[in-house]
Amino acid sequence: MKLLQSFTILLIIIPNINCARILGIFNIPSKSHHILGECLLKGLAAKGHEVTMLSPFSSEKLPKNYNEIVLENVFQVKDEMMSRMMLDAQNSSLINKIITTMQFMNVMEDIFFNHTKIYNLIHSEDRYDLAIVMWFGNDAILALAEHMAKHTVIFSTIGSNFEPTKLTKAPAPSSYVPNLFPHFPDEMDLFERFLNLLTSISYVFIDYIFMYQQRIIINKYLPNSPSTYDLYEHVSLILLNTHFSLESPRPYVPQMIQVGGLQLEESKNLTGELKQFMDEASEGVILFSMGSNIKSSDIDKQKLNGIINCFARLPYKVLWKFEKEDFPSLPTNIKITKWLPQKDLLAHKNIKLFITHGGLLSVTEAIYNGVPMIGIPIFGDQERNVHEGKTKGYMVHVSYSDLTEETLSSAIEEVLHNPTYRNNIQARSRVFRDQPLKPLDKAVYWIEYVIRHDGAHHLKTSAFKLYWFQLYLLDVIAIIFVVIFVFICIARKIFKCLCKCLCKKSSQHTAKKLKKKSKLA
Repeated sequence: MKLLQSFTILLIIIPNINCARILGIFNIPSKSHHILGECLLKGLAAKGHEVTMLSPFSSEKLPKNYNEIVLENVFQVKDEMMSRMMLDAQNSSLINKIITTMQFMNVMEDIFFNHTKIYNLIHSEDRYDLAIVMWFGNDAILALAEHMAKHTVIFSTIGSNFEPTKLTKAPAPSSYVPNLFPHFPDEMDLFERFLNLLTSISYVFIDYIFMYQQRIIINKYLPNSPSTYDLYEHVSLILLNTHFSLESPRPYVPQMIQVGGLQLEESKNLTGELKQFMDEASEGVILFSMGSNIKSSDIDKQKLNGIINCFARLPYKVLWKFEKEDFPSLPTNIKITKWLPQKDLLAHKNIKLFITHGGLLSVTEAIYNGVPMIGIPIFGDQERNVHEGKTKGYMVHVSYSDLTEETLSSAIEEVLHNPTYRNNIQARSRVFRDQPLKPLDKAVYWIEYVIRHDGAHHLKTSAFKLYWFQLYLLDVIAIIFVVIFVFICIARKIFKCLCKCLCKKSSQHTAKKLKKKSKLA
């Protein structure tokens, strides 16, 4: 009996020997970002790790080893600023968009670090084996991760962009790797390559300003933090919310892992009114959602009326994520609801079209299910995602400024009556689904790899230890120029000496001839 008890205890203990304490920091008040973090942390919890999610959102059906630190007051930033800021800035210049983003980040981080729960966390003796951070240049959150955990893993929720490339020193040639702004295809003409190069150079200078602002925040709330470059060196791994079927291929280093689509679990069956609505829509359903950050209710009335008039004339049902359920006099074919199980709806056989803001999660879910799209991008990476879909032939782009009843009707007509869009996205779906490992399993594997190998810093290239002038071989180029210059100088001197010698001999020879002639005369 004692032997049986000992054996049972061993069975319980052994699987948990390698389990780690993991902190997830997903502090942006964006539901889509929280969904990604929640899926990842639940996947880690399922492997026995003790996880803690730090987020403005709470989750449902938590495993027993899944803890939460919910930051309620961060929502005031979302309610007061985010939706309206994005709508107002979507037609702004690149500089204005960047300034707006910086201002938003500063306000949000001040609220975040002034939260009592964050203050208590920083000043507690609680420490973690690893922190997973949602990061896009907000170094203050990296400083918090370094303070709280032995290792740091970054989760780039908008996929590959300037920031992860800067951090890993992965090559990103401007000739074929487009920047987040402006949105160019990977096959750029001469003018586009020129603008892309100028943008890359501009990002470097803008990034220094952003790093300086972030350093002020770090010194204010975490004054004993290491330098910014030491914080970068503390990062073990970067998980990218993308896949080569979602963006144009580009160079990566071993430290960068593609995990796009990790939120795509098996679709659940619809229930209640939604199930009835979808099942009875034999003519087909159009799904319309502007995501979790943009409120359809914030769209100006003229555009809103144009959208409704367009939908009213369609022979299809329309399911619309709309934040106000008391909208007056809607056409009978339109159903509005505050929140939708989007990935489950996109998997339904009666879905014909998805009208989206172009967020990466929405685009990923539509590609996975082979549903063609109309993209109305507003902010951030949405323009790039929609442009990528337009280039690959599975999406039609309608700019928000040009959104009218006529432009939306024309786009719907084009997508639904031209089979090319559905064929292209279904081909893209087959590529996306054809992976040796599920994205969530891949993410969990590499996080555990970092823990097993004490940070796995061997994944980094030595480029990280080089100064910028060494990285771009400017010192080597300088030496080459010096050698060429010295060679030219020496060659010039030799040439001058030869010329002098030849001139001297020539003059002597001429003098002798003249002397002879004078004697003969």
